[in-house]
Amino acid sequence: MSSAGDNTNNDQTVTIPSGDANQVIPAGVVGNSAQSTLNPNVPHTKADLDNHANQLNPNNPRYAGHQERLAAAAASREAAALHQKAQAAYQYANQLEATALEAQEAANQLHQEAILCAQQASMGANTRR
Repeated sequence: MSSAGDNTNNDQTVTIPSGDANQVIPAGVVGNSAQSTLNPNVPHTKADLDNHANQLNPNNPRYAGHQERLAAAAASREAAALHQKAQAAYQYANQLEATALEAQEAANQLHQEAILCAQQASMGANTRR
């Protein structure tokens, strides 16, 4: 039986007390989060925990997470600009396709007229003989 004053490692709600950075936090009370890379079986100092918390903070410019977030935001902006250009190119391609279809239709009509003219010319040449 443990008394109320005993420190148990099963307590999942841990408040890290302020104070000495070298204060040791008992094993088993930290490192249980899915994002945590801390080993829960090893005691950590308050400085270790503070450093780890800073590394997990995406707005902290001293750690890679911040740089990754900035790079992702820049890539997102670039992707949006490329998407707009692609939409404009798609609309332009549709206009070109419509123009090409009109030109093809006009060429077909001219071809039919040329066939008629050739037939009439050949009939006229036959009647002259």
